[in-house]
Amino acid sequence: MEELARPGDRHLSRRGLLKSSLVVGLGATGLAAASTALTGGVARATNAAAYALTDKDITVAFTVQTAWRYCVKCRNIYYSPEGGEYCAAGGTHTTTSQTIYEIPDEAPDYNVASGSSSLLQEPWRWCKNCSCLFWGNGESSSWCAAMPKTGNQNHDGSSSGVYYMLYDSWTGITSLQPNWRYCYNCKDLYFGGDWSSSVCYFQLASGEGINNNNGMNGEGHAPGDTVYYAFT
Repeated sequence: MEELARPGDRHLSRRGLLKSSLVVGLGATGLAAASTALTGGVARATNAAAYALTDKDITVAFTVQTAWRYCVKCRNIYYSPEGGEYCAAGGTHTTTSQTIYEIPDEAPDYNVASGSSSLLQEPWRWCKNCSCLFWGNGESSSWCAAMPKTGNQNHDGSSSGVYYMLYDSWTGITSLQPNWRYCYNCKDLYFGGDWSSSVCYFQLASGEGINNNNGMNGEGHAPGDTVYYAFT
């Protein structure tokens, strides 16, 4: 996993988090049902339960935020109730599928130190400007498609809670879709199965030109190695 630091054998027990400083800012991520307003610094939507099985046959329960969608133009995942009017491919994010994606927004009671290779990674964040999910620790070097309006190159995760992405050896009890990828240029999460037709705002705005590592004849995302899963 070259593009992002591995969390390694990190204890993600909710009880452990509640006893540590890591819980700061996470308490608000238990989101109120049926709300689509920004309250308490978190993008809100109906939450649901989802389940996945580790490679050690341990069932893990997740609290997931619904209403995430797939944009058929830029190939990113975006949060549909809040914004979505700024797509790297131009205009608004567009979906042609009825599929609703779900992203974990609370730390599950799961200990990765048990020897499992089924891992979790955080902090992923929601950008309040372009509505995409991006790698939170890369915000200062990220590229946001809303830049022409905001004047800010970077994504803005200031109104987001912490999101958790599954990677490596998970099996869906609730349906899991694999092959989501991290773009190491714009920092967005996009669907790797459509890499060749993806559109990356970094490539468009930076003038880097054609790069053999990018889809869309040089205008697409630069794929990281890690395969992530999204609940559906």
